[in-house]
Amino acid sequence: MAYKDKEVQKEYYRKWYLKNGRNRAEGYELEIEKWRKDNPKKAAARSVVARAVRSGRLVKPKKCSKCGRATRLSGHHPDYKKPLEVVWLCSSCHKLEHPC
Repeated sequence: MAYKDKEVQKEYYRKWYLKNGRNRAEGYELEIEKWRKDNPKKAAARSVVARAVRSGRLVKPKKCSKCGRATRLSGHHPDYKKPLEVVWLCSSCHKLEHPC
């Protein structure tokens, strides 16, 4: 849905969110909180990166650093002690960095 007026668009999505929410699975918030508690270094590094991207201090590229695919990217931290040293990877390449 394309809007010419940004305020009309904001109001539409605000109302939609109030009505529908995020449609997350039951217990989602508890699982996220448990993960944060179990992984404090990872959670802190993610927060630092998110703030840096929002402020413009860190620029998220358009393509995967490994395969070059232009898709949604996530940050990979080779070292959580250096939270701003992030490798931007697509989901396929990120899974290869974390073998089970």
